[in-house]
Amino acid sequence: MEDYDKKEKFCIVPFILLNTRPNGTIKPCSEVQNMDSIHKDKTYQEMLTNDKKTYWNLQHDDLKEIWNSRFYKDFRLKKINNEYISHCETCYYQDKIGIPSKRKQYIERFYEKYKHIVEYAKNNNGELNTFPIWWEFRLSSLCNLGCRFCIPQTSSFLREEFNKNFDYLTDFSKRDAVSSMKLYQNHGYLSQSEFFINQIFKYLENIEYIELHGGEPTLEPKVWEILEKIDHLGYSSRIHINMFSNCMQIKEEQIKLLNKFKSGKLGLSIDAYREENHYIRYPSKWDKIENNLLKFNKLDKKWDKRIASVIVAYNTLSVHKLLDWYNNFAKEHDLDIWMNLNVIKHPFHFKPQIIPLEYRLKEVEKVEKFLNSWMCTESKFSEIHKKEIGNIIKSLKSEEKIDEKWIENFVKYTLSLDKIRKQNVLDYFPHLDFLFTKK
Repeated sequence: MEDYDKKEKFCIVPFILLNTRPNGTIKPCSEVQNMDSIHKDKTYQEMLTNDKKTYWNLQHDDLKEIWNSRFYKDFRLKKINNEYISHCETCYYQDKIGIPSKRKQYIERFYEKYKHIVEYAKNNNGELNTFPIWWEFRLSSLCNLGCRFCIPQTSSFLREEFNKNFDYLTDFSKRDAVSSMKLYQNHGYLSQSEFFINQIFKYLENIEYIELHGGEPTLEPKVWEILEKIDHLGYSSRIHINMFSNCMQIKEEQIKLLNKFKSGKLGLSIDAYREENHYIRYPSKWDKIENNLLKFNKLDKKWDKRIASVIVAYNTLSVHKLLDWYNNFAKEHDLDIWMNLNVIKHPFHFKPQIIPLEYRLKEVEKVEKFLNSWMCTESKFSEIHKKEIGNIIKSLKSEEKIDEKWIENFVKYTLSLDKIRKQNVLDYFPHLDFLFTKK
């Protein structure tokens, strides 16, 4: 058997994971960019050159047909043959600059256990005799926040906000607004499809991991109905849960239900301290976030819990404020939750690199001090925190060349949303005046 995991372009994701969209369409992976969804009855190559767009949709298409469709078979063979796929550039780029990509993480975690699936696909023209073991649930885009770097396709808050204020939007936001409204009007939500819900239980024997996304998954009733039924059928003890939440709400009974599953990973999206977070993840409330953090802390020891912060242009120069809050709050409340620091991958106009290097280097000095703080010396997550802070320092020091268009788009988008929300970015991030005062 070949060592496929040693190939630079190989990825195990399309062999084991089902990535759903809120409207029922499918992508081969959440990291795939500039691909609307998988086209029906076309190979990957045909999809690139054919304008006739018809899509597989889990609301009415059987997973058995989709999983061994012409697209999936072709896509898997390209991975096996180490072919370059432009839609996978996000992982290629991260591999290049030394940031852990989803490609590498999944290979490290799953390749040895499931390499026989890859070998089977090679010997059978990309076809599989197994079904996905990892299901990403995006049952709807119901969301109570309109995060600045999110899109209306995955946030009902943004979709409604953009639709009501269409004339104020930038051109690229208008395209997103039109697309999201069309998808919602034509397809509704996957959570409304009894056909799909039945598919979950039809293939339940194969499922080992369920990943909960939104919108905001705590808001979607169908998520909890499905998990309740899985537990009732006796499968919860063999299924791992991955969950993402904006930490704006969680119920005690939901915590109890989650604790019935084999294990779990939790990502709580908190990007900045207090009012800065309110601006980025509008209209989040800091007191609610802190209270709900303590509720999530009740998930038992088999859960890996983290605050998943995304560094974008807005908070690039105030990472130290969030670290200072965590350093004190986690120590005071004995949080079994660690701090995970990430840099945004896309859209490009939010990347920290649009902030001049000279400013970022000053922030590096502030962030470096936390390597000697409680979170990096006495916390039980100290080694993890050292690594996380080290990765952010590396990113802040990046001399990646940027496109001037990114800065222009960032400023235009920020000002357009400020107008809609009656906010002023400099009230929250006055240190970014060099980007806005000359505009």
